[in-house]
Formats: sequence, C-alpha cells, structure tokens
Amino acid sequence: MKEIAPTENFNTLFWWKVIENKYKILAKITRDVLAIYVS
Repeated sequence: MKEIAPTENFNTLFWWKVIENKYKILAKITRDVLAIYVS
C-alpha cells in the first residue's frame, strides 16, 4: 500500500480510512476520538 504524505489539505479521517486495515483497532479508536464535536 502506498503511504499518503501529509499536505496542506491533509484529511486525517481519510488517511485513517486508507490505513485502517493495517491498524484496525487504532483506526477504530481514532475514528471515535476525531468524531467528537468541538463546542
């Protein structure tokens, strides 16, 4: 799998979606944390 290099328009959720097969549990935890709305 080709790694995605961070750029100015880097989408963290998309990056985790791409590598979730490699880091299944960590990707699930990250998705839960990043989905929390900031108020």
